[in-house]
Amino acid sequence: MTRVVLQARVESTRLPGKTLLPLAGMPAAVLAARRAASRRDHVVAAIADEPLAPLLERAFEAAGIDVCRGSLYDVLARFETAIADVPDDAVVVRLTADNPLPDGDLIREVVTAVEREGDVYAEIAWPAAGLPYGLGVEACRAGALREAAARATDRYDREHVTPWVVRNRPTIAVVPTVKLGRDCAALRCTLDNFDDYQRLSLLFSSADVAQAPWHELVAQLAEDSPSGLVPQVIDNGLPASRVILGTAQLGSAYGVANSAGDPGDEGAAAIVAAAFSHGITVFDTAPGYGRSEERLGATLAGALRGRGRVMTKLDHTVVETIGNGDGRAAVDASVFRSMARLRSSRLDTLLLHRWSQRHAAGGAIWHRLVQLRDEELVGRLGVSVLEPREALEALVDEDVAVIQLPLNLLDDRWREAGVPEAAGSRPDVVLHARSVFLQGLLVSPVELWPALPGVDPAGIVKVLDDAASDGGFATRAELCLAYVLDQAWIDAAIVGADDAEQVAEIARYAGPTTPREAVDWPAIRSRLRPQPDHLLDPWRWPVS
Repeated sequence: MTRVVLQARVESTRLPGKTLLPLAGMPAAVLAARRAASRRDHVVAAIADEPLAPLLERAFEAAGIDVCRGSLYDVLARFETAIADVPDDAVVVRLTADNPLPDGDLIREVVTAVEREGDVYAEIAWPAAGLPYGLGVEACRAGALREAAARATDRYDREHVTPWVVRNRPTIAVVPTVKLGRDCAALRCTLDNFDDYQRLSLLFSSADVAQAPWHELVAQLAEDSPSGLVPQVIDNGLPASRVILGTAQLGSAYGVANSAGDPGDEGAAAIVAAAFSHGITVFDTAPGYGRSEERLGATLAGALRGRGRVMTKLDHTVVETIGNGDGRAAVDASVFRSMARLRSSRLDTLLLHRWSQRHAAGGAIWHRLVQLRDEELVGRLGVSVLEPREALEALVDEDVAVIQLPLNLLDDRWREAGVPEAAGSRPDVVLHARSVFLQGLLVSPVELWPALPGVDPAGIVKVLDDAASDGGFATRAELCLAYVLDQAWIDAAIVGADDAEQVAEIARYAGPTTPREAVDWPAIRSRLRPQPDHLLDPWRWPVS
């Protein structure tokens, strides 16, 4: 026996009334329910008890969908009511009304896994299955949900229904038998903001497609999307892109290879929009990047609200300010200025601009940041490091959750110092590589390289060009990005772009079709030979 429970509510901060918005000539929630019932499974809509609930309830009832109502935040209790009449060994499927693509065939793939394995939890594997974000289907036994309802006390567990079950049952990641032909994990078919609604409105342009198989809809979604899509991962329980957009170029004319100059407000917005269209959802900024925070905040406050995750840094002048007065006030001023510019009441991730700030002022700066994190004004804390010694020290600090470090094909210092092995002992820490192109130097003509003793720009460029050609890479940039993304200990690469066209180019280079499986990276590095620190560290370059 199978019971499909469709979790639904009307209230939404980013897209008010989203489940009532019309798709294929019917409310989005009704479309989701009808698609879920395409193989005649019994679907029950578990709706929230909220002021507009009667509108949603009438819409379901008019479509012949059974309804139960319950607590807005205790969704687990709603599910317990929705399955009150089924035995413990029944398979319960959890869907949400803002994800209208799952249908009976996709549901059957997950249900079959539970029926085959017994008392387990199964879900569509994302991003491993290569399906768009929004094709989520979860299933477990009714008895497991009842046990969760009886034992789970944490608000998060009760609001998100299945976390207690995930922790207390074997889990299965289901990869559907239907193959799509391309990785679509960077695409979205969920309904969370107006941009999503426009996309789904085009996809469900008529009632004729309302019952189309899920894989045909995904194929259409992919056909309407850019060819270059950045690989996706799960970071801290949330979807994230393996390429992070560095936004120094959003606020100023940054980088050796930058010929576009300051993009202006419209240009910055175009760069961010291009990032989203190619699956880049994480952005790195700082108060020192000109108007980057301000422009990023303005863009993400519009149609893209809620789509992106932002990392910023503590103002690098805080150390100097603390020497003249109240350290707590200086830290708070930097944090709240960043919040104001980013138009957010909370910072997703906050990094120290330099590792030296970790111990400055007797540790007062870091101590205050830990307090702000504990007060939930900041999500994760991290550091930006310059050399392997700093990374190794950061990896033993239990409050460090994110580390940024410079890494590129010329820089083998991290491997030699044992940083990858140390990172392996801290799976809770994510590592992001910046300076992938060495501030643009590795993709620039020889004449733009600084004159440095012991450095042969022409020789380095020739090795890179030959390696790109031999490995089937289109450009030096593709080669350099592929190298960093191939490092298993690196979670994501931070790359900047001067304009929207460069964003598309970077996404193509990062995509799963990049021919890097047979590249002999150690051989390429040996041909590049160890390079001096005064080349690897841009801050040592002579000022032109």
